[in-house]
Amino acid sequence: MNVSVSFKHLMNETPLLDNRLLILEDDKAIAELLLHQAEDRGLIGFTAANKEQFRGTYLRLKPSMLILDIVLGDEDVIPVIDFLGSEGCKCPVFFLTGHNNELLQQVSEKARSSGLMVVGAFEKKGEGIARLMQKIEKYVLR
Repeated sequence: MNVSVSFKHLMNETPLLDNRLLILEDDKAIAELLLHQAEDRGLIGFTAANKEQFRGTYLRLKPSMLILDIVLGDEDVIPVIDFLGSEGCKCPVFFLTGHNNELLQQVSEKARSSGLMVVGAFEKKGEGIARLMQKIEKYVLR
């Protein structure tokens, strides 16, 4: 018996945990880089460029992992952290920024106090993205 199942149905109805990654990144080039590197590691990647897109995609997708840029234009990621805390998000969260490490630590502490599972905070420069991808591999379901 051949049964066709639409991708939309799978993404919205399947209760199983999988390798869905949602990336919040306002720099399109960085978002594409992260997406391609994540997909090379077996993740199913999705991107959002702002808080509103992120919120809608998160609610529809129920991702298994998140990468969050902590500065989005003139705004920070704190409203997203508050949203994720109110949703009871339990998936691994990775932070990424082009700003300094001190800011990463402050945002990570806020996220942990909101109940989020922060598993890494990385800078975009230098080896930050490579280190992020090494760490994310530990959370990929095989």
